[in-house]
Parts: sequence; structure tokens; C-alpha cells
Amino acid sequence: MLKYLILSVIAMIAAAGQSLLKTGLGKQPVSVSSFIDLSRLLLRLATNPAIVLAVVLYTFGFTLYIFLLSRMSLSHLYPVSSAFSFISVAVVAWLILREPISLLRILGIGIIILGMYIVEFS
Repeated sequence: MLKYLILSVIAMIAAAGQSLLKTGLGKQPVSVSSFIDLSRLLLRLATNPAIVLAVVLYTFGFTLYIFLLSRMSLSHLYPVSSAFSFISVAVVAWLILREPISLLRILGIGIIILGMYIVEFS
């Protein structure tokens, strides 16, 4: 039971991190055509509170993932954690970022949930 709680926390951290990255980047596409552009981009990212918070969240989520990885098989943990994260990101993107979710995507998420159960009980 504890592993599912931790997996849920990791998934919510991933979803929050993705949402913060998207928010922090804004609507302008990232373009790097020279080293100077790359330096400016890195400075902009390193001083953006949303991006910094996303990195902090990812670090915490990574730490929790390592904790689970030390107690579970990789072939079990990775598919289940990926499914949890995929579903959480889709829901957060829909709720917070107002991104549309098509019926086909909902069907795909349902198939992922089915696959997660198959992996879990195999």
C-alpha cells in the first residue's frame, strides 16, 4: 500500500513539475542558434521561479523514485510509475493549463490503466 502512495506522490510531483515548466517557459518557443543564445536561455531558466521550483520538485521526485527502486524490480516499477505519471500529467494539463483532452486520448489513458493493472498483477 505504501508503494502506491509513494507512486501517487511521484506522479503528482511529475505533473506539477511539468505544469511549472510549461508555465515558466511561457508562450514563446525556445530557440537556440548559438552559444550566446544558449547562455541567455540558461540564465533565463535559472532565474525563473517556476522553472527553479520544477527542478526542486523533480529532485524530490527522483529521490522518492530511488527509494522505491531499491525495494522493487525495475520491470515492475518503471511501467507502473510511468503510467501514474502519464495519467497525472494529462489530468493536470487539462485542469490547470486548460489543454483539451480528446475522446481518443481518454481511451488511450484507459488502455494505459488497463496495462498498468496487467503489469501489477503479472
